[in-house]
Amino acid sequence: MLVDVISRPPPLLFKPPIKVLLWNYRGATNPHFRFHLFDLHQVHKPQLVVISETRVGGEREKSLAENLGFPNVFMVELASYAGGMWLL
Repeated sequence: MLVDVISRPPPLLFKPPIKVLLWNYRGATNPHFRFHLFDLHQVHKPQLVVISETRVGGEREKSLAENLGFPNVFMVELASYAGGMWLL
């Protein structure tokens, strides 16, 4: 029937795996953070990296997140000393 053909999306030619690295680091200002993140990224090669509990905000957060070398950065501000999240 014509309605069945129109309502179904075309099949995917391939099904790529989606890798997400979700890391509750609790303090992105730690000097070891950057090295650990790069090691994890090299080993697992995720398409999306989520860093939670960054405990950093304002201009310092922007500077740290943008200097990690990822093409896109989305930041969620922290509330007092808790929270903060980066999507890389």
